[in-house]
Amino acid sequence: MTRIRPDSRAGMVLLAVLVVIVLGALVGTIALESASTTTTNARLSFQSRTARAIAWSGLQGVMCEMESSRDRLLEGGEPTLTPEWNLFVDGATLGRVRLLPIGAPSTEATGLEPDVPLFESETAKINLNVATAEMLARLGGMGADAAASIRSLAQGSGFAGVEDLRRAGIDPADESGKFGGVALERLATAYSLDPEERSLEGSGRARARWDAEAKSFDSRLDVARGAEEAIERLVGAGVDLASAEATAKALASDTVEPAQWGTIWDALAFSESGREGLIDINRAPEGVVACVPGLESRAGEIVAARARLGEDRTRSVAWPLEAGIVTRAQMGVALPWITTRSLFWRVRVAGEIVRSDEALGEERVIATVLLDAVIDASGERARVAYLRDVTFGGAAQSIDELLASEAEPEGADDTVAEAPAERVDMGPAPGDDGAPASVAERTAPPDATPDATPDAPPTRASGRTRGRWTSRD
Repeated sequence: MTRIRPDSRAGMVLLAVLVVIVLGALVGTIALESASTTTTNARLSFQSRTARAIAWSGLQGVMCEMESSRDRLLEGGEPTLTPEWNLFVDGATLGRVRLLPIGAPSTEATGLEPDVPLFESETAKINLNVATAEMLARLGGMGADAAASIRSLAQGSGFAGVEDLRRAGIDPADESGKFGGVALERLATAYSLDPEERSLEGSGRARARWDAEAKSFDSRLDVARGAEEAIERLVGAGVDLASAEATAKALASDTVEPAQWGTIWDALAFSESGREGLIDINRAPEGVVACVPGLESRAGEIVAARARLGEDRTRSVAWPLEAGIVTRAQMGVALPWITTRSLFWRVRVAGEIVRSDEALGEERVIATVLLDAVIDASGERARVAYLRDVTFGGAAQSIDELLASEAEPEGADDTVAEAPAERVDMGPAPGDDGAPASVAERTAPPDATPDATPDAPPTRASGRTRGRWTSRD
């Protein structure tokens, strides 16, 4: 019988104790590491949520400033927006809101030149949901095939944002020169609406709408005597003044003085709430102006003249006719498609948490959220018509390009169709029932389709949801 010596038993006990101690230390280390990771994740999550709240608060501030600027917008002016402000200060930490230049690749853009735009007119772009195939085909030499594809998408599900062009195999951020070296996202939009409201004596006033059955207007016409006589002459000729196309055609064939065209046009309403897809010829680039029917061959002259004439002489929608740049016939074709003011503006708002080091005199951004939004100022209350989180947009695009280049076979087409970027849903505004606002009543310029008849011109509404999120209850 073999007996275990006392010293052997003591060694085994000591070994067991050491194993238990090592395992305990290992478990404790893992627990501490897990707790540290959980704490770090919680801190980062809290910082991210705080930065998002700062960005959303900044966007509400932009909406308030848009509302304050509305009278100026109705007169053809631009909004006055604060480029940067601190939302809160807590010791060495502050919450900051910044407006970044449109098209900035990241939140590191600082030291901006004075002419770098911090907001951009959506009305100065071609509306993908409303524009005809002929208009789209002229945009940067897009061509008939791509234009037909866009029209097909517009008539189907429609465009919720310009990034939906990827479904047509077009990269809206491409600046390779296909569209004159400008990304298509700077030339096209899915949101633009001109309200049936005129600026009169510093306040908005509804335009007069013609009732064909009653043969009268629903409100008093407030125009000069010469314009009033011209309108009475058009009424006597049986012109349907509720139709923008019929009224424009009548003006082109009548002897109305060019100086009165703008006054007449600004006094009449052609829809219930507003006309979608009008192009602001005072802000649109030459490539977009060239897409407007009737102005195709005069786009360069219009862009050059508007800078030379200034705001006062280009306020009338018919100023190209008054300046002698276009003929009466050309102006008659263009009028249903144009405006000289913008009520939809794109902004890029950054919400930042910044920590300052007084000893070094430096600031460090520890969390950032970047929101790309289109503000709808066409109503008395400014609303968010479109919202997208683009915080990681640059990184996502780089990954997409890398994956596309690896998956693309040699000799294949460079165009890669991608799924549309995810849009942020901030939920309905307080008191909103969550239902999209109807735009079926909006009357747009006619679509040049083969089955269109002269006596029954088609109307076009995009079906896009009007802005829902507001700056206050």
